[in-house]
Amino acid sequence: MPDVAWYNRFYIAVEQSPAYAVYCEQVFGCNLAQQGFSDTAQLELMLNEINVKSGERMLDVGCGNGRMLEYLCDRTGAQGEGFDASAVAIAQAQKRTVPKAERLLFVTGLLDEQVYPAASFDVVIAVDSLYFSLNLPQTLRKLCWWLKPGGRLAVFYSPFRFSSEEPASGLEADDTLPARSLQAMGVPYRYIDCTDSHIALMKRKRITAAALRERFAAEGNLNLYENAYTEAVDVGLSPETFRAFSRRYLYLVSQ
Repeated sequence: MPDVAWYNRFYIAVEQSPAYAVYCEQVFGCNLAQQGFSDTAQLELMLNEINVKSGERMLDVGCGNGRMLEYLCDRTGAQGEGFDASAVAIAQAQKRTVPKAERLLFVTGLLDEQVYPAASFDVVIAVDSLYFSLNLPQTLRKLCWWLKPGGRLAVFYSPFRFSSEEPASGLEADDTLPARSLQAMGVPYRYIDCTDSHIALMKRKRITAAALRERFAAEGNLNLYENAYTEAVDVGLSPETFRAFSRRYLYLVSQ
């Protein structure tokens, strides 16, 4: 379950931080108030793979303040709905998208408790949000149940280990928690390994955060800098070393 109080503070801070807007633009290619790891190139890859069409219904699981879903719906003409545990983030999304309320809907909800009727959506996306599930097989079963016939599910997921003492299992694409859950359900899936672009993104985060540190400090937002800097990696880290501790995959399911 996410630390809702932390995310509430995060979204209050980023809404008021010009430095964080610059950080997102330089790291991710667009300011979508990103706290995760998907830049616009990864989002374009996802859109190409799931082929979202104008008028289709798309659900964003763990949508934050809705900027990413808004971006995706503006790009495709889809109708979007998103839910997130942070009431602050949802309030920001609702206020910002009043002119688009006929095609964008945001509600507060927890991943393990959110309910929709079967066959509600053409597309369901989960971008770095499944880590918060208390029962991942049950969550994935629910996400698939929400899909209409012919619907598509897209999941960005980064398995990781914190030290060399931890087992290295669970990093390969077919051995991650989402993959094993889908296998147990008998749901066919395919994946795209995004680790190489992910490494470049992680290094960009470190370089950009360091360059903007004084701007964050001047705003009184060093906490945003520290979060961005510490979740990145050293620019000299080799791909081989990185892959020993983490990977990044886009999992794709078609009903």
